[in-house]
Amino acid sequence: DVRIFLFADGVRMVEAKAETTFDITELSAGFAERNTPVAACISCLDKRGLTDAVLPTNAQRATLKEAVEWTSWADKVLVY
Repeated sequence: DVRIFLFADGVRMVEAKAETTFDITELSAGFAERNTPVAACISCLDKRGLTDAVLPTNAQRATLKEAVEWTSWADKVLVY
């Protein structure tokens, strides 16, 4: 199982219009097709003025407590 938790500027990845070197819309759609949970740091979203309207269907706003829970759940954690 894979879970994705977005922090800091990583939360911009949930925007359909995000400027990246890859197609974020396609990547996000792939996560949704596989029911991959995606969470974005609430404070990080708020600081960047991002609302729930930009979140894909498989993404949720999440607290740091949830980040700790997800990290504890994981066998491996990758940070990029």
